[in-house]
Amino acid sequence: MKNINKNIKKQSDHKTINRQMFNSIASTYDFLNHFLSLGTDVLWRKKTIKKLGIDSKHKILDLATGTGDLAKEALKRKPLLVIGVDPAFEMLKRTKKKIKNNFYAIEAFGEAIPIKENFFDRAMISYGIRNVSNRPAVFKEIYRVMKKNGKFAILEFSESKSFIFRGIYNFYFKYILTKLGGLISRNKRAYEYLPESVLAFVTPEKLAKECEEAGFNTELILPIFTGITTLIIVKKN
Repeated sequence: MKNINKNIKKQSDHKTINRQMFNSIASTYDFLNHFLSLGTDVLWRKKTIKKLGIDSKHKILDLATGTGDLAKEALKRKPLLVIGVDPAFEMLKRTKKKIKNNFYAIEAFGEAIPIKENFFDRAMISYGIRNVSNRPAVFKEIYRVMKKNGKFAILEFSESKSFIFRGIYNFYFKYILTKLGGLISRNKRAYEYLPESVLAFVTPEKLAKECEEAGFNTELILPIFTGITTLIIVKKN
């Protein structure tokens, strides 16, 4: 029981710290995403929406929606609605200014999504699964709120398959991105956290396995741009 209580406190502290961090960088988040990725993040999100197969009948969950870039891309497919869930209020404020129609924002953590079961046709998360404190609980929640045959996409950073490119990218990630991001956002720790969290994160294969343990079946594991980011799509059968 003592170890369980310690684990619960650790998860609670992690949630609080991450929420504060993302609230603090909300005003510069969009600019830095596009600037520091040299605009490639836009292309990766487009690919995610295309592979997810969204149509006009779908209700979509965008978990860790942030400032809504993935939700905005999904809305180009004219779905019934997109619900964005994120614990950072300052992020959601900017999302609601950016997206006006068929989008609803909910301030909540992924471990407790305030939506009835079997509601969504599609779910997605881009560059946010690293930040959750309890991935198994999040995957079980997503499984709960999704309909049968629903698909869930995860877009996340990963380690490049190219030895040379990996070295160049890791140098950029750890030194240039950290300094520029910290300088512009005025939150150095937030942009130190980014490479730290990526380098310490599980492999795409391990992430897909965790989804399978929640009940999903893996449909796709797709390395993008030499593997510095990976798209995973799983299905609820």
